[in-house]
Amino acid sequence: MYVCMYTYAAKSSTMADSNKDQAKPLAPLSHAPRSDQPEEDDYGNGRPKHVSGRTTRCILCFGFVASFVLLLTVTFIVLALTLFHIRNPNLTVHSASFSHRLEIDNGTIRADSNLTVTVKISVHNPNAASFSVTNGSTMVWFVHEVIGEGGGDFPVKIPAKKTVQMNLTAEIVTSRLASVPGLNGRGMNVSSAIRVDGKVKIMKIFKKSFHLRRDCTMMYNTSELTFHDVRCQKHVEI
Repeated sequence: MYVCMYTYAAKSSTMADSNKDQAKPLAPLSHAPRSDQPEEDDYGNGRPKHVSGRTTRCILCFGFVASFVLLLTVTFIVLALTLFHIRNPNLTVHSASFSHRLEIDNGTIRADSNLTVTVKISVHNPNAASFSVTNGSTMVWFVHEVIGEGGGDFPVKIPAKKTVQMNLTAEIVTSRLASVPGLNGRGMNVSSAIRVDGKVKIMKIFKKSFHLRRDCTMMYNTSELTFHDVRCQKHVEI
């Protein structure tokens, strides 16, 4: 009888302990890494932290190339805005003169011989490369009538940062001049258009063509050879 009671008490104690174990909540899963698992990064994506030597070399190579390209680009921009920046050449008209005096008798010009007008000009090149002048011309008119035109000896190369003087000559047709009313023995107002064409080329990369022009008015005194009161307006066509 005592054996039965002891057996019953033992079963009751075992059942009570089982109920207590079932009533306990499950413990949370531990995040402690196991010895047979590789280490994970801080974000828990399971990728190894170790970077191979090949990947490191690729990153360094890419960074070097990117830095070189950036430095080259900045240098190119700075040179393009400073040293390689192409500026407009400057054309200056200094004087104009006849080869010999006009022969006027009672307000009439002798039309049996022509005259030559020589226009002295200079071109300044402010660029870091030479300015190649391909053509130059001048046209002379009196009271809206073209009385002469001509040019000069071209091509001419103007070095960097230099100024070159040159002459333009125009043949004046005296028969045209004699047919224009308003001519007197004291003098005449003459108009002239001077044009110089050329281009600047730097390292075969930067190229620009220029058409320099001066529209001038001047006074000619028949008792002298040179023109006076020369006034010009500047025009630049690119």
